[in-house]
Amino acid sequence: MQDLGINSAHLVDIALDVEDAFDIMLDEKDMEEMQTVSDSVQIVLRKLNS
Repeated sequence: MQDLGINSAHLVDIALDVEDAFDIMLDEKDMEEMQTVSDSVQIVLRKLNS
Protein backbone atom coordinates (compact mmCIF):
# COMPACT_ATOMS: atom_id res chain seq x y z
CA MET A 1 0.00 0.00 0.00
CA GLN A 2 2.91 2.30 0.73
CA ASP A 3 4.37 1.83 -2.75
CA LEU A 4 1.03 2.72 -4.33
CA GLY A 5 0.37 5.60 -1.95
CA ILE A 6 -3.01 4.26 -0.86
CA ASN A 7 -4.68 3.68 2.48
CA SER A 8 -7.02 0.92 3.63
CA ALA A 9 -10.10 2.80 2.38
CA HIS A 10 -8.59 3.00 -1.09
CA LEU A 11 -7.74 -0.70 -0.92
CA VAL A 12 -11.39 -1.52 -0.24
CA ASP A 13 -12.45 0.61 -3.22
CA ILE A 14 -9.93 -1.19 -5.43
CA ALA A 15 -11.10 -4.59 -4.17
CA LEU A 16 -14.73 -3.70 -4.95
CA ASP A 17 -13.74 -2.59 -8.45
CA VAL A 18 -11.81 -5.84 -8.98
CA GLU A 19 -14.79 -7.87 -7.79
CA ASP A 20 -17.07 -6.06 -10.22
CA ALA A 21 -14.64 -6.24 -13.14
CA PHE A 22 -13.93 -9.95 -12.78
CA ASP A 23 -17.25 -11.07 -11.24
CA ILE A 24 -15.49 -12.62 -8.23
CA MET A 25 -15.79 -12.30 -4.46
CA LEU A 26 -12.78 -11.39 -2.33
CA ASP A 27 -12.95 -12.32 1.34
CA GLU A 28 -10.99 -10.92 4.26
CA LYS A 29 -8.28 -13.58 3.87
CA ASP A 30 -7.78 -12.58 0.23
CA MET A 31 -7.48 -8.93 1.22
CA GLU A 32 -4.86 -9.75 3.86
CA GLU A 33 -2.83 -11.71 1.29
CA MET A 34 -2.76 -8.77 -1.13
CA GLN A 35 0.59 -7.31 -0.17
CA THR A 36 1.89 -6.69 -3.69
CA VAL A 37 0.44 -6.23 -7.15
CA SER A 38 1.72 -9.70 -8.00
CA ASP A 39 -0.12 -11.15 -4.99
CA SER A 40 -3.29 -9.46 -6.17
CA VAL A 41 -2.96 -10.83 -9.68
CA GLN A 42 -2.37 -14.34 -8.35
CA ILE A 43 -5.43 -14.14 -6.11
CA VAL A 44 -7.63 -12.94 -8.97
CA LEU A 45 -6.32 -15.70 -11.24
CA ARG A 46 -6.94 -18.29 -8.53
CA LYS A 47 -10.52 -17.06 -8.10
CA LEU A 48 -11.12 -17.09 -11.86
CA ASN A 49 -9.84 -20.66 -12.16
CA SER A 50 -11.88 -22.04 -9.27
